[in-house]
Amino acid sequence: MDSKIKYYLQIADSALIYGYRLRELSLFNTPFLTSLSQSDLTNQLLNIADTTYKEVNGLYKKLQAQPFLIVRKNPEEYFNAILFELENEDELFVIVRQFLVDTFHSLFYQELMKSKDQFLSNLAKEKVELFKSQVEKSRLWFKELKFLDLEKYKQVQKNLNVLWEYSADFFQASTADLIMLSKEFGVDLHKIQLKWKIAMEKAILEEGFNLPTKNGTLIGGKEGRHSKSFHSILKSLKTSELRFR
Repeated sequence: MDSKIKYYLQIADSALIYGYRLRELSLFNTPFLTSLSQSDLTNQLLNIADTTYKEVNGLYKKLQAQPFLIVRKNPEEYFNAILFELENEDELFVIVRQFLVDTFHSLFYQELMKSKDQFLSNLAKEKVELFKSQVEKSRLWFKELKFLDLEKYKQVQKNLNVLWEYSADFFQASTADLIMLSKEFGVDLHKIQLKWKIAMEKAILEEGFNLPTKNGTLIGGKEGRHSKSFHSILKSLKTSELRFR
């Protein structure tokens, strides 16, 4: 696959899958999760997917006869980071995940603004303020977790440990990542990983939690290798209105 198309798909698939998971939060029927499911963040993630898929379709037409399909048949045809596809467990899980994701998005899109690829640069400039403001919100949500009772506090720590391992996939460079970076089109993932880790560790310690002891090892989403959670979301995507956005 062309490296430019693959890079665009990594961005679009991640936005689609995570936006879809956020939409599913309405099923919990709690005020906080319902609000997040209907938030501007959720809508803008799906907009990123829609905009980028349209760009991919244009590139496909130049290179191939068949049209590009947003909803594909097999998991290996999607290139999102694994953390984005994990099923929503409960409100505590969602808050921890949201803080990790928002911090990544803020750093990623700030760097993407510098891209010499006009489409990517414009996309980043349009969305970066959203992610910068969102990370401020999720930081406050994370801060509130320190006031929970002991059992819930332990659950937050458990969620943090699990999600930390999956977060490694944000920064695992695919071949497309490396090629696009070499052309000054892509983002230096190692650079933002250092900034992300500093921000995460500072927040975790400030709120009285323990730093995860395991380095992230659960990787492969951007190469089409996914968790068991992906099968449920793929089944839903095949019958969802999102394919027509």
